[in-house]
Amino acid sequence: MDIAARFITEDRETRNAKPEYIQYLNLVLFIGFLFSLGFARLYIGVKELGMFAVSPTKVAAVGLSPDLIKLKTVLNSQINLANEFQDYQVAVDKDKLVVEFATFELFDSGRAEVEKKNFRPIQNLAKIIFNSLPNSSIEIEGYTDDTRLLKNKNNFPSNWELSSARAVAIMYAFQDVGFKSEQLKVAGRGPSRPKYANRTASGDPIRENQAKNRRVVIHIGN
Repeated sequence: MDIAARFITEDRETRNAKPEYIQYLNLVLFIGFLFSLGFARLYIGVKELGMFAVSPTKVAAVGLSPDLIKLKTVLNSQINLANEFQDYQVAVDKDKLVVEFATFELFDSGRAEVEKKNFRPIQNLAKIIFNSLPNSSIEIEGYTDDTRLLKNKNNFPSNWELSSARAVAIMYAFQDVGFKSEQLKVAGRGPSRPKYANRTASGDPIRENQAKNRRVVIHIGN
């Protein structure tokens, strides 16, 4: 059979085919088209994602420096610090190391003076940081609970001034071990940003939570 006769025969068979058969062929062709279209879109999507991909090296550079990572390990290994400070924690905030501890045992109520026996643990902490990173930047934040100060009993008009004075008191320990003034910053946050609820829904104070909210947060950077 020559090519022309074969073409005529196939054309006649197609025209004589049952409608169900033709519908089946159309369905197969349609599914194949959808599959090809989906694959093309997937390929384009993968290429677009590749344009915005960030290498693991760049991701690591955004975090802590090697020196801060070492300091974090040292601070976490100091069991005596965990015993000397209440609610002692070491954490990471972007590219800075954060040391936090409660201050209800360091300061008397409404006061910003640190007793000598309580000043030593703070100096020990400052020494560890200075010995590891003598050129680091230090930012000390003081926090209080939401209890209002009594004007006739306290030297500070509000918790904002009290928290600032307590942060300054902690800063002196860092100066004593060798940090320069330009490396140090202090901030008084007052009762803002409490870690725990100061009061119940009915307004009653939660003493344990208030004690933990009276804290110092130290940010350490390169």
